[in-house]
Amino acid sequence: MEYKVNINYQVIKPLDNQGYNSRVFLIHDIQLDKEFVLKKISKDSIDPEAFFREARLVEKCQHKHILPIRYAGKDSDDNNIDIVMPLYKNGSLKNKITNG
Repeated sequence: MEYKVNINYQVIKPLDNQGYNSRVFLIHDIQLDKEFVLKKISKDSIDPEAFFREARLVEKCQHKHILPIRYAGKDSDDNNIDIVMPLYKNGSLKNKITNG
């Protein structure tokens, strides 16, 4: 059987300069009452099937130095791939590297 699930979240704010080929947002997951990071990647910029294969591999790794994926799927408009990841409040890795 196949089921479709609606995931409802509110966008709190965009997170500027965070995504290489994506738009990144701070979101509030309404069902879990928790904040996460949402990356929206245009399907025009990637091969969706290759992306989902990679996401499955990342999920299998489950290592403390690999950012876990909480959700990966196509958005409701079917134009983007959405990835939901945990929010780490100490800033991005890029920011840490750039600022020493």
